[in-house]
Amino acid sequence: MMTTAEISRPRSPVFEGKTEKISDGARIAGLLRRIRENHNLLSVTVMGEHRLYNSAIIDLDLDSGYLKLDELSPQSGHRLITVSTPLRIHTRLNGIDISFNTRVEDTGSEHGIAFYLAGLPELVYYRQQREHYRAHVGAGRAVSILLEKQQGEHLEGELHDISAGGVGLRFTMETVHSLEKGEYIPLCVINLGSRCVIRNPVEIRYVGEGKNEKYGVVGARFVDLDTTQRNLISRFVAAIDRETRAKIGSH
Repeated sequence: MMTTAEISRPRSPVFEGKTEKISDGARIAGLLRRIRENHNLLSVTVMGEHRLYNSAIIDLDLDSGYLKLDELSPQSGHRLITVSTPLRIHTRLNGIDISFNTRVEDTGSEHGIAFYLAGLPELVYYRQQREHYRAHVGAGRAVSILLEKQQGEHLEGELHDISAGGVGLRFTMETVHSLEKGEYIPLCVINLGSRCVIRNPVEIRYVGEGKNEKYGVVGARFVDLDTTQRNLISRFVAAIDRETRAKIGSH
């Protein structure tokens, strides 16, 4: 029998943000429990169909390994359900986009309303939507950055991308390995040109490798960015966006 993880990947709304694949059973159980407790609406797609139907998690039995799902609405969705029907499920939990696959293992009804027992997902896609549009800084526009750590150590690199919420920074792998997720950096200096310099604390949110072995990308969020600097960044992002659109239009 095909497992829930082997069904094709869920089709979720496309947005900017990093996707995390969660396979740890305890973390999956915790997410499903919160979805149930918050009474989050589920958007359900029956495999082979394109229409979305609504449902909810009525109950969660971790020992038996199943989700109890409410009857699909509208009614036309319910008529598609049989034992072994594969489902794609998507929901939002506190700004997080969550999607997974499952399969109906049994059906029943209570007080005239149908329900479905579905297997616990083996894999959950977890994506946090970015609040701000993030502009990529191409190789043709080198923007230098400087991080000053709490111990006074200076790290030099280049800007990879930027938004009013945070930045992606490009460093050598040696520098990348010197940073830790959650680390507070008292000063980040970004030279945007035209006498426009951003000076603000950041918090490291992501540390990873780049496309080659020499360089990696570090993600950071601005801490208490003031209105003046936020506006400077927004204008810089808008300028990059205009340049990008112009290049696309000229081809």
